[in-house]
Amino acid sequence: MENIVLFGGTFDPIHNGHIQAINFIKKFFKNCVIYIIPVKKHRWKKPFSSTKHRLKMIKLATENMKFVRISHYEIKSKKNPNYTIDTINYFTKKFPKKKIFFLIGSDIINEFPFWKKSDEILKKITLICLKRPGQKYSIPSNYKKNIKFFKYNTTIKMSSDMVRNLQKLDLPEKVLEYITKKRLYFIKKVKKYYTAKRLKHALNVALLAMKIAKKNKIKNYKKCYIAGLLHDITKKMPLKQQREIIYKIDKKNINIHKNLYHQLTGAYIVKKDFNINDKVIIDAIKFHTTGKKNFSPVGKILFIADKLDPSRNIKNLKIMLNNSYKNYNNIYLSLLKKISKLNF
Repeated sequence: MENIVLFGGTFDPIHNGHIQAINFIKKFFKNCVIYIIPVKKHRWKKPFSSTKHRLKMIKLATENMKFVRISHYEIKSKKNPNYTIDTINYFTKKFPKKKIFFLIGSDIINEFPFWKKSDEILKKITLICLKRPGQKYSIPSNYKKNIKFFKYNTTIKMSSDMVRNLQKLDLPEKVLEYITKKRLYFIKKVKKYYTAKRLKHALNVALLAMKIAKKNKIKNYKKCYIAGLLHDITKKMPLKQQREIIYKIDKKNINIHKNLYHQLTGAYIVKKDFNINDKVIIDAIKFHTTGKKNFSPVGKILFIADKLDPSRNIKNLKIMLNNSYKNYNNIYLSLLKKISKLNF
């Protein structure tokens, strides 16, 4: 018999934590269909992106997962609010002869007994809870017989909130590209720091840096994206204000060329305003214009992507881009020689 597994949530946005959980369940229920059920509206907070965007991102994230379906039931539901029991009743009527399971997060399992008609839910379906190490549960004994606990040693510590705040981008690449294209979540905050032209450059650099890193099989290619997105974050900040920051954080560099101010102030603002303290990302931003010896792969790739932004009018751009996809080190050294001749 084919099993039906229901997986509800806001998915704002969907990320690799969700994907890993789906794949984990599939291993235990090989003959199953998993329905992702995005809610129309969270009961306690407003969605950060529209239903249209969330659905599109779910579709992009699961397009190669043939056992996954996307349900519009809660989105189209006229009930306000639509409770879990309403969703369960819909699916039990839709699939009267199939075994139905409902996946619940381990972070809210203790709240389940207080859900509306929770006892009725367990008469109709079986609850699945992915049990993380160290988490404690307090479930009434009469509930436990219809709850399946699975030991879940996930390697991904991820939340949608981390994505929205640009703290971690562990999500499918196509979803990240969609967020960039539609300027969702963290892009809205980043936008405030840039002129329209400079924002376009930053987005180009972010995507190009990620592409170069992936082509060169750099594992932390998402760091290249973040560094690319934020590298010019203080470009429109008045020079006087930048000098004040440099005097405050690094007096010995107070007399550097004004065209290099944004390297130092950018690294400072990224830590201060975006709470990003990753040393590799900060170092990449701090030297993205000049480069340096012993630069990290992320730093070198940011340096290249900044110089080879496709919107720039550069001679032999396609050739240099293709060469960067094959060996970023060679292109970095070539560009570094040209930069060293400039009078900074």
